[in-house]
Amino acid sequence: MGYFGPTELYNHTLVPVLDMVNHSSSPSILRPRHIPSLSSKSPRPARPGARTATPHLIPGRIAFALVAPPEGIAEGAEVTFQYHSQCNLDLWAEYGFAEVTDTIEKFGKYSAADVGYLVDELWVPDEEKQAALEKIACWNENTLHPYPEYEASHGLLMTLRVLHLGESERNKLAPIAKALTTFVSEENEAKLRATLRNICRRCLEEAETRVKGDDAMVEALWQEQEDVARGCLEVYSTTECT
Repeated sequence: MGYFGPTELYNHTLVPVLDMVNHSSSPSILRPRHIPSLSSKSPRPARPGARTATPHLIPGRIAFALVAPPEGIAEGAEVTFQYHSQCNLDLWAEYGFAEVTDTIEKFGKYSAADVGYLVDELWVPDEEKQAALEKIACWNENTLHPYPEYEASHGLLMTLRVLHLGESERNKLAPIAKALTTFVSEENEAKLRATLRNICRRCLEEAETRVKGDDAMVEALWQEQEDVARGCLEVYSTTECT
């Protein structure tokens, strides 16, 4: 459960402290509270715009603490821990498991379908367009989500708007790159919606043909994608993008 980067600062290993604690994102399941440790300090100042480095996970510099809920935890009861606020695809990629429950409603607010591979099929290399998306942190952020309602990520919407920029609309790139506008034109919005519906259909069709399987975790991955794609397709077939 660890990732080893260039230095030991990137060692997120929790073995054996939490090796036997299962993950759950359900708010109805009993789990300890996760609070920052007062002794946690970044070992060096972060560069402007950079993520703060994770401290060493050693005594006196533990990055977090787990505190039992007020009602306590009964002896022998299962203790769960929410690894991260991630969808099943990310949990599978980073930890090797997916969250499996008894109902389709399980997916909740952390669900997502990554449709970046479908956007890649449409994207025509353009350094200026890519730079604009990078400046507003929308490059390679192409996902669909079900919470708080079924919707495409802001990154996906902006990527499709920029993708469909005509030559006469390239003057919109500068204000987009400065986050001064998200709107290009009615024609551009119509193209965005048509492309978004096609992406949802492709995502849904792929999930429907592969949702059945012997492995419960793999099936959960496809069920999550099917649920998210179906919900987003229905929304974007009847409402405007924002």
